[in-house]
Amino acid sequence: MTLHISWHTPNRIVLERFSGDVTYDDIRQADRGGRELIGAGDAPVHILVDLRDVARFPTNILKISQQVEHRNHPDLGWAVIISNHGMIQFIVRLVTEFAGNRIRMFTTMDEALDFLLAMDDGLTELLSVEEVMLK
Repeated sequence: MTLHISWHTPNRIVLERFSGDVTYDDIRQADRGGRELIGAGDAPVHILVDLRDVARFPTNILKISQQVEHRNHPDLGWAVIISNHGMIQFIVRLVTEFAGNRIRMFTTMDEALDFLLAMDDGLTELLSVEEVMLK
């Protein structure tokens, strides 16, 4: 499994990109990295979780929810999941209902960024026209 955590948009949007076979430890590692960036950013800080290149994903809903502590961070805005895999979408929907947080799911990065731009007017100024067009 490969995990890459970085700023998509400095201090406002975290990008967590997973690929390959994801484990509970990978989810915990992403949570730690996400919490660090949320704490360092300018609230509200949104998270994009890109799961489009994931081959396998854990299925225990309770255990997944227990790995993700950043959902309670006071500076967290929206968590946006990007996946086109049916089983992963199903699992994320269940986790979302269990967690009850501001989480949305989309199949493309374009849709995810459009959603964040619609929800947070402050992002429009930060994202250049080129970034919005290319997504």
